[in-house]
Amino acid sequence: MRTKYLYDFDLFRCPRRSTDSPVWKSIMKNRDLLKSGFIWKVGKGDKISFWLDNWLENRSPLDITGTAKADITNLDIQVGEFITPQGNWDVNLLNSTLSYHLIVQKILGTTLSVFPSDDSFCWGINSSGKFSTKSATWLAHGVYSHTTSKWPFHWIWKIDTMPKIKIFLWQLCHNIDPSCPLCLSNIELLEHLFKDCLVASQVWEAALTHRWIPSSIFPSRYASLHQCLDHIRLSPTPLLKQRFSFLLWSLWKARNATVFKNDIFNPLLCLIQAKKKLQQSGESELVCQSIPSIRGPSPTSSSTHLVRWYSPPPGVIKLNFDGSLSPTSPAGGFILCDHTERPLKMGSCFYGTTSILVEEARALRDGLQVAIQAGIRNLIIEGDNKIVIQAIEGIIHTPWHIQHIIDDILQWRSQGIQFITKHIFREANMVADWLSKFGHSLTGLLVTDICFSPSLSKILDEDVVGRALVRRGV
Repeated sequence: MRTKYLYDFDLFRCPRRSTDSPVWKSIMKNRDLLKSGFIWKVGKGDKISFWLDNWLENRSPLDITGTAKADITNLDIQVGEFITPQGNWDVNLLNSTLSYHLIVQKILGTTLSVFPSDDSFCWGINSSGKFSTKSATWLAHGVYSHTTSKWPFHWIWKIDTMPKIKIFLWQLCHNIDPSCPLCLSNIELLEHLFKDCLVASQVWEAALTHRWIPSSIFPSRYASLHQCLDHIRLSPTPLLKQRFSFLLWSLWKARNATVFKNDIFNPLLCLIQAKKKLQQSGESELVCQSIPSIRGPSPTSSSTHLVRWYSPPPGVIKLNFDGSLSPTSPAGGFILCDHTERPLKMGSCFYGTTSILVEEARALRDGLQVAIQAGIRNLIIEGDNKIVIQAIEGIIHTPWHIQHIIDDILQWRSQGIQFITKHIFREANMVADWLSKFGHSLTGLLVTDICFSPSLSKILDEDVVGRALVRRGV
C-alpha cells in the first residue's frame, strides 16, 4: 500500500482517488481520527508546522488557542524557527508570536534534544508511543480527551497512614457509595455518611470537644467532603492528616459493625478507636526501629526499612536528582557530591509546563551535563523515579515523552562517560528533593557550588552524619 498510494505523499496529505481500493478508502476516511492521535516529537523542528501540526500535548497550537487560520499572519512558520542555534527555545520570539502565557509555558516544557535529531512522530495516546487498536477505539468513542484533567487526590497516597486506610480514602474520593443505617432518615451516599449525617456528626463533635482536631476541618463546614479533603491537603501538619484519616476509617468501621454485627453506634467509642489505632500504628513503628537484628545491623522487618544517603567511593562522583510538581510549575533539582561528602555542584531549574516524569528525567540530564562540563566522567546516578532509571538501563520501553532525554543520556554513555544508575527511596534523596522544590521560585536553570540556604545546609549536614529515615512497606 505504501508503494502504491504513498509514493509521493505522506498519509495525511495523500489525495483521494476514485480508483482507491475499499481498504484504502476506509483508511482515508479515518485518517483525521488517526491524525488526532499522532504527535510530533520535536527534533530540529524543520518538518513541523508550528500552527497546524500536533506537537504540543497531542494538539496543535491553533487548536489549543482556538484561533482561526485567517487570523494567523505567519501560518507557514516552522517549529524550528523558534529554536536557537544553541538548541534552546527562543523565549523572546515565542512571547512576541503568542499572546498566551500558558501556551508559552507548555512549549518551554517541551523537551529539546541536546544532540541534533530529526523530527519524528508517534502515537501520543499510549505512553509507549506505539499504535494500538484499543487506544484508537477509545479515541473514536471519545473516551480519551486531550482536556481530561488529572485526578486531584493523588496526595492521599502520601499520607503517613495504614495502606488499607489509603485504599479506603481512594474509594471515598471516587464516591463508591454504600448505604448508611445510622440516621435511618435518608438514602445515603458517602457524602452524607461522613459529612451530613446527624448521627455520624457526633463523632466529629466529640473529636472537636476533645481537641483532637481543629474546627477548621469539621466536614459540615464545607460544601462537599472533597472540599474538606482539599483543605486538609494544604495543611502543613502531617499529624492532622493522620488523625483525620484514622477518624474517617474508625467511622467507616463503626458503620460496618452496625450493619453486619448489629452493634450499637457509639460516637465516643468511635473516637477512642481512632486514637487507639493511631497510637498502635506509631508504637509498631518504634518497635521495628528498636529491635536489634541477630545477624547484625540490617535494618528492620519486611514492613519497614531504615533508609539513608551514602557517599560514593573515592574517584567516583554521585549524582542525585529529583523533580517536584506544583499546581503552577514543574521543577527539578540535582546535586553532585564526592567521597568526602562535599557538594561539588548543585542545580535547580524551572521547566515550564510538563509532567513529573519529564521534569525528573530533565533534572537527571541537566545534572549529568553539568558534571560532563566540569570534567567528571565516572558517576553513580541515584533517583527515586524508577521509570527513568529503568528506561536508561533498557529494562522497560522508554515512554515517548522522555525518549529524547534518554537518548541524550545514552549518547553520553557511548562517548565514554561511565555511570551506573540506582533507584533509591525518596528518604535517601532529600537534598535533591529540596533543590527541586526550590526550582519553583526560578525562571530557568541555576547552578552553584555554594550552599545558599540554611535549611539546605541542615539537610546536607544530616546526610553527612548518616541520618536514617523510616521507609514503610518495603
